[in-house]
Amino acid sequence: MNRVLLMAVAVALTSCTHSDEEHAKQKVQEAGRELKHDAEKASQKIKQESQEVKREVGPKLDKATRELKEESNRASKRLKDTSEHQHK
Repeated sequence: MNRVLLMAVAVALTSCTHSDEEHAKQKVQEAGRELKHDAEKASQKIKQESQEVKREVGPKLDKATRELKEESNRASKRLKDTSEHQHK
């Protein structure tokens, strides 16, 4: 009788452990899906904000680059003119 009772307890514990294992596995998979979803959401937000910054800063950067190039050209021309006057 004790043997039968021990076997019943062992079977119950084994099935309980398997059930717990399946439950834990499901929780891990669910957590993995949530993490993936959160990462994708964060990535999308970063992408959107990056595009917004590009829209806002891009034209200003282009203008600054043009101005710098123009100023460089003027400085180069002044230097060339000064050099030509010194050689005359």
